[in-house]
Amino acid sequence: MKKKCPNCKKEYTGVGASSRKTNKEICSDCGIIDAYTSLGYLKTGGLCYERAYHYLQNMPAEKQDMARLVHGIRHNVIDHANIDGHAWVEIDEIVIDPSLNPKKPHNKQRDEYYKKYAIREDELKRYTFAEAMELGFTLKHFGPYH
Repeated sequence: MKKKCPNCKKEYTGVGASSRKTNKEICSDCGIIDAYTSLGYLKTGGLCYERAYHYLQNMPAEKQDMARLVHGIRHNVIDHANIDGHAWVEIDEIVIDPSLNPKKPHNKQRDEYYKKYAIREDELKRYTFAEAMELGFTLKHFGPYH
């Protein structure tokens, strides 16, 4: 049976998770974010979500189809204890991270970026231009959406 997550509005099947805020059932992706956040391990208060969203929104139209807005979790590769939610844009194998300087974003090869921050594929969500714009408009925030 398909269910709709009240947080991200995505359909899912199987067992969900219980939201610590609302005590309602949410999808497992939202459950992971909810658990990390409630334990104080996940920080989502930075500007990365807004800056990555706007970077995607303002890029030339011919690049928008190739680009993906990515929401994920960066781990501290030294002790793996300090993790935070983060957002960036990807085009093919290039990561564009406008979080520190949106006018001159940090560009890096995806493999190098993922290794530096111990990013795991199973903790990522990629959004097309259309999906990102719709979620931003509908939910009235820049992320995270999952």
